[in-house]
Amino acid sequence: MTGVPRRYPVSAIVEVECAPGSAGVAGEVLEAEAEVLTLDYTAGRRDIIAAVGTSDMHALSALTLDRLHQRDVITRVRTHLVTEYLLQGDSWRLDILTDAEIRSIPVARAPRARAARSVSDTLAQILFEELYHDGRASTGHIAERAGVSTQTVADAISTLRHSGRLILRTDVARVYTGWPVSAWYFLQVPASAIHLLTQRLGEMHEVRLAAAISSEYNLAMAVWLRDLPDVNRFETLLEKAIGGAAVVRDRAVVIRPGTHLGRSLDNSGFATKIPPGPHRFDSM
Repeated sequence: MTGVPRRYPVSAIVEVECAPGSAGVAGEVLEAEAEVLTLDYTAGRRDIIAAVGTSDMHALSALTLDRLHQRDVITRVRTHLVTEYLLQGDSWRLDILTDAEIRSIPVARAPRARAARSVSDTLAQILFEELYHDGRASTGHIAERAGVSTQTVADAISTLRHSGRLILRTDVARVYTGWPVSAWYFLQVPASAIHLLTQRLGEMHEVRLAAAISSEYNLAMAVWLRDLPDVNRFETLLEKAIGGAAVVRDRAVVIRPGTHLGRSLDNSGFATKIPPGPHRFDSM
C-alpha cells in the first residue's frame, strides 16, 4: 500500500534507447532519479519506457535533456508530455470482490467541520514521505515525527484525500493478477474524440493507464493482458470498442519490470528496494 500524489505538476512518458548491451546499466541510471516513477524494459525499437513526474518543466528538461544525455549508455531519449490522464492505475480493479464486499469497505472520511482548511507544506511533505513508504503508517507514528497531535494528522490526511491531492493505492505483483503480460501502445486519435474515449477505455479491463500526450502521437496506453497473443488481439478489440477512431502507430511489450512507484522490482514484479521517500511535493 502506497500513498502518492493524485497528479504531478508535469508528467511525461519517456522512451530511452541504449547502447548495445547497456539496457541494464541505463535502467540503474534511471532508477536513481527520484522523478522516475515507473520503468519498464521493453521489446521493440526502444529499450526502456519510463513514466516521469516532476515539479515543473525545468525539472523535466534537466532530467531528459541534461542528465540522461550525459550518460554514454543512453543513445536517445524521446519525451512525450502528458497533457491529461484519462485513466490511471489507481482506478484499476481485479474485480474479485462481490458487490456486498465492496459495499462493506468504508469510504474515505470527509474532513471534520473543525479541521483546518489547508495543510502546511511541511506537514504535507512528511505525510507524503511516510505514506509513500508505508500506506498503513499510523497517525501516531506520523504525529511523533511531525511534532503535532494525532488529530491534526488525521485531519490533514482527510483534507488531502478529499481534495484529491493524496490517494492511497494497493498494488500487487502482476504474476498473481491473472494478467501477466504488459504492453504499451502509442496511438493517433482524432483530437475531437479523445475525451469521448474515456468511458469506453474504462470499460476495457485491459487498460491500466491512458494519457493524452503531446508528440507525434496523441494517446498512450499501458495495458495488462492474459497472454502474449493478446497483444495483437487487443488492437482488434480496441478498434471495435472505439469505432476504428484510433490508429495504433506503435506498441512495445514489457519483457521485464524495473520500477513501480519508485520501488525497484525483481523479474517477478516483487519490490526489492523501497526508497526513503519521494522527491519534494511542495508544488502539488
